[in-house]
Amino acid sequence: MFREVNTIIENQGIDFNDIADANSHLLKYQFAFRSGNATDRKVFDLIAAHSAMFENIFSLFGFQLVVNNEYSYVGYLPDKRRYFQIPREQTNILLVLRIIYHRERVSGNSDDGIVLITGSQLIEVYKDQTGGDELDTNYSTFESMLKPLADKRIIKLDKEREVETNLPNIFIMPSIQDIANEEFAQGVLEQIANLKKEAGDSDEA
Repeated sequence: MFREVNTIIENQGIDFNDIADANSHLLKYQFAFRSGNATDRKVFDLIAAHSAMFENIFSLFGFQLVVNNEYSYVGYLPDKRRYFQIPREQTNILLVLRIIYHRERVSGNSDDGIVLITGSQLIEVYKDQTGGDELDTNYSTFESMLKPLADKRIIKLDKEREVETNLPNIFIMPSIQDIANEEFAQGVLEQIANLKKEAGDSDEA
């Protein structure tokens, strides 16, 4: 791998610092879209052009590199064992976002792979899937759980807010398909089913 890096630096005039900066940027944000800011564009162009090299680099961290040329973004996925090391509420939100994303894409409600929804839509499906009635009066806490997903470019929070909930409108980015894939979704559904069963057994007792 290091021979490959040196060859690229020598033959194509790429600065080693650019490679290091691209690694750092992606490790911090997880995804970078070419439609984003100037740094995102630079990172996408560099990684997409030399994906084999970056695949080797990210494999050293135990990550799988993602390069999506259809919607022009790059990112990485953690090892499968790390999928559920995030808080349970966020795994539930990821699953719900993926369900909504699929429904809207099938209905043709997307623009360049991006789906726009309201906070009410997200809450409605979240409560339907998880029974999260506590959200009726706790919208600010719910929004705080969305911010880490926005930081990772899985969603984008709009400046416009819904009057009813005061939650921002939400752009679900196509990177949700990489994060919440079928294996991830099945794992979360099993967790939810087990929790509901435990709660039922506890009520009966």
